[in-house]
Amino acid sequence: MTNAPGPTPPYPVIAAALQHLVTPDRGNRDPAAGAAVTPSEFNRILDQWAGITPEQFAHLAEDDQIKGLLAPGQRLFDAAADRSVIIDSLDPADARKRGAALRLHFGFHDTPFGRALIGLVDGGVCWWSFADSDDASGAAARAILAAEWSGATLVEDAAGTAPVAVTARRRAAGEDAPVRLLLRGTPFQREVWQALLRIPAGRAVRYRDVAAAIGHPTAFRAVGRAIGANPVSLIVPCHRVIQANGLIHNYRWGALRKRAILVWEAACQAGSGAAQPVAAGVAMPSTSRMP
Repeated sequence: MTNAPGPTPPYPVIAAALQHLVTPDRGNRDPAAGAAVTPSEFNRILDQWAGITPEQFAHLAEDDQIKGLLAPGQRLFDAAADRSVIIDSLDPADARKRGAALRLHFGFHDTPFGRALIGLVDGGVCWWSFADSDDASGAAARAILAAEWSGATLVEDAAGTAPVAVTARRRAAGEDAPVRLLLRGTPFQREVWQALLRIPAGRAVRYRDVAAAIGHPTAFRAVGRAIGANPVSLIVPCHRVIQANGLIHNYRWGALRKRAILVWEAACQAGSGAAQPVAAGVAMPSTSRMP
């Protein structure tokens, strides 16, 4: 399997298949049945999306497999995972004015997890959100960005933000891809976001683990709020924090999208021989498509 960027299949097909799999009491567990495409087309989309088969897709999407990403007994955080990330903070005066007098370059880009809106200020990534599938023009996503950075001048610049989309995909696949972030948040929020960057791809941690990692073991609710306020989704991997029981909830961009990202990352790690995506003692179904 290769992680090189290529044509991205429609994310709604992946989301529909996941919805079918997680809906209780489904008699037919074939994910293609919920994707409104033929089995052969679904095979092609999955192979293009993550280099996996429908059987592997269904396996990795199971709740037990998601819980297995918690990797009990293994190191939860990797201090080297964020070595290629430079984090700058917005000047306090600019932060209070929500970027007044700054130029924010933005662009929409297709990703394996849907259409993303990416923002850059002074060359630092300050924004990553997902545009809803029913927002074809991107107007709603752009309005949220404009409200968050109400003082800044927005400049449409898809060519300028395109490299960020490539970098984010590489980082989600576990590659050491350098990136510079420009974050606007409280010191506590930035501390939480820094901790998230140390969660390796193909793993997950609990909210309480993040709280303990920053030295505030009882502040897991405040940690949850800080995670929810993360302005740079995917690159700052808030999706890698799940409940202790393995359930996925409270993801700003939808629980199905969070599951899709975790499945994709696990598939990448299984294909590269890096961090194991499955719970101890549970084998990945073997097929010819995944080495």
